[in-house]
Amino acid sequence: MLMAGHTSGETASSATKGRDREDFIHKFLENLLPPQFRFGSGDITDLSGRRSGQVDIVVEYPLLPSLQTPNSSSRLYLAEGVAAVIEVKSDLTKQWSEVESTSKQLRPLSRKFGARDGIPPLHIPLFAVGYKGWKKIPTLQEYLSTGVVDGILVIDHGGLFVWNSNILPVVQFTSPATEAWSLWALIIALHQMSISLQSISLDLSLYARANLVVLQKICKAANNYELVCVPAFEITDREGIEREEAKEMLTSMQDENLVKFVNQEMDGIVTITSNAIEEIKNMLTVF
Repeated sequence: MLMAGHTSGETASSATKGRDREDFIHKFLENLLPPQFRFGSGDITDLSGRRSGQVDIVVEYPLLPSLQTPNSSSRLYLAEGVAAVIEVKSDLTKQWSEVESTSKQLRPLSRKFGARDGIPPLHIPLFAVGYKGWKKIPTLQEYLSTGVVDGILVIDHGGLFVWNSNILPVVQFTSPATEAWSLWALIIALHQMSISLQSISLDLSLYARANLVVLQKICKAANNYELVCVPAFEITDREGIEREEAKEMLTSMQDENLVKFVNQEMDGIVTITSNAIEEIKNMLTVF
């Protein structure tokens, strides 16, 4: 069905991309994945404010909100709520550079997960799907090994699929897969990606005022445990914030006279100032 739809649209080249994408969603993904999955396109952002630019298909496991773009069907997604991104191409052999371009925009985005039971990848998984493409598994594996994508599906030639199952070690499935199994294997991969997000924790306030949310948690720790010196890195680690980013955040707070480092080694031990207490009161009034 997918190949028939693609072939019938080849004569209308300007519409082929949109038609291929819609067919892949409506004739395949929506028919196999359960209703809680949502499929769309748009832009993805992370806590650092990085943006992916427009991506083809976002597979959203909607535990977190996403924002509707005015006067458009596109959405703005939070990186932590995206199970995977899929790039659909008419012919991967001719359009691989477009996949590389999407990967280049998507890879810098990072996901900040707090407490979690699963092991979701910290990057957003990217899958390339071609109605046409390479005809042999070793060729697909060669392109997969470059790290541009996490999986490749070619629908033609009976179906070929390879993916990097190492990004989710719990998966009881290894690639490659061929024929009808190749389509089912992609569904398994997407399903596992979504399962890994089910138990994640994310404080949505971080997307509004990340510095102040972390400051609030530092102040709370100081009050609850009667601490003069607070190990701030323990707090940022729990929020999934990388150390370099945490250092920048704490340095910014020190520049605003909200916290002070106990020593110059930047080991994350801080004291809070009276200004911090006032800032937290103001934040609670706003929220």
